[in-house]
Amino acid sequence: MDDTAKFQPTAYRDLRSLGETYRDGQPVLLDLTDTSDADAKRFVDVSAGLVFHARGSMDKVSSRVFILTPPLKNPKQRDLG
Repeated sequence: MDDTAKFQPTAYRDLRSLGETYRDGQPVLLDLTDTSDADAKRFVDVSAGLVFHARGSMDKVSSRVFILTPPLKNPKQRDLG
């Protein structure tokens, strides 16, 4: 997970940087532990839409931490796991 970017957004505008990082093919760790319930829901909703659109994946690491994994560029790489 060395190449994973960590984001702890404090405002809705912080999601732009998260989206750009994810769009560039880098996995993102989304940490919402210090976020209000309302903002955390918005951040998860936006992140889920981003992942769905890109055909990546979003997995829950803990109650308020998620990993967003972009799709693999080469589908044959999935067989190497």
